[in-house]
Amino acid sequence: PSAGVCAASNEDDGEPSPRLKAPPALHWHQIVVTGYVCFFVTFHGLWPLRHFVLYKHGVSWHEEGHLHAWHMKLRTKHGWIVLLVQESNGRSAVIKPTLDPIISKDQKRKVEVRPHALMLYTTMLATHYMIAGRNLSAIHPYSCFSLNGRDPAPLYGPPQVDLLDYVGRYELIPPLHPSAVGQWLTPMPPVNAASNEGAHCDSYSPSSIVPKSTMQEGISFLAELRREAGVTIQPIESLTSSDLFKPNIRRYVRAPNGAPAYMQEWHRVNSALASYLARRQRKPTPSESISLT
Repeated sequence: PSAGVCAASNEDDGEPSPRLKAPPALHWHQIVVTGYVCFFVTFHGLWPLRHFVLYKHGVSWHEEGHLHAWHMKLRTKHGWIVLLVQESNGRSAVIKPTLDPIISKDQKRKVEVRPHALMLYTTMLATHYMIAGRNLSAIHPYSCFSLNGRDPAPLYGPPQVDLLDYVGRYELIPPLHPSAVGQWLTPMPPVNAASNEGAHCDSYSPSSIVPKSTMQEGISFLAELRREAGVTIQPIESLTSSDLFKPNIRRYVRAPNGAPAYMQEWHRVNSALASYLARRQRKPTPSESISLT
């Protein structure tokens, strides 16, 4: 009876049962904002994880995919690298990038441990050879690094690798270009495995494979190269008072035309440098130990 009374009461009122109204259609600007927010959140959620898919294991070692990868401040890596530079006329020199006076204090902390920075330095060095009119043949790396207390091992190499073969072709997102690991970068060494380099791989000094006098000769070699290229380095004493207020200024590097070096883009591979490197005469690959001829 109660059900019937309720039914009758509803019929007597003559009011239809309430229904949910359909939501209003989104305007075009609401669709754009919603799509942008979804893309922004998705991108920043997936981009830091790209090294699990696009790059090989060991992002803290070889640095590929390290940028924006939520791996910052999680590793301590120290070591050294020296470059065996060979010319087509048989002349050779050993260059330690951190001893190059053209490198600033901030750059010295990164040029050895970060492969991308080292490749930019290699490109600049090749450009100076081209400007000086010298015939550069090859640049071979010798290195030793330790990651988070692991036994020291080479990061770059093996020494038979010619870094000039990879100038301008590094850190393109796969599959645009393959990983450098296994080509001129080594895989991350195991935690408890001894280094294959043995006793002469000392992550604190390269003096076990090259004497300090040879590295000092490399500084003189660079000075000669820069003179022939017309590149000048102004000491701090020659800077004006306005220059001294600029942060991290220790010297000015000038191009042959007198313009500041940062305007020359020596770290980029243009058509002239690409043609210069393609014409170079290759030398026999070196051995595991440095030998100057």
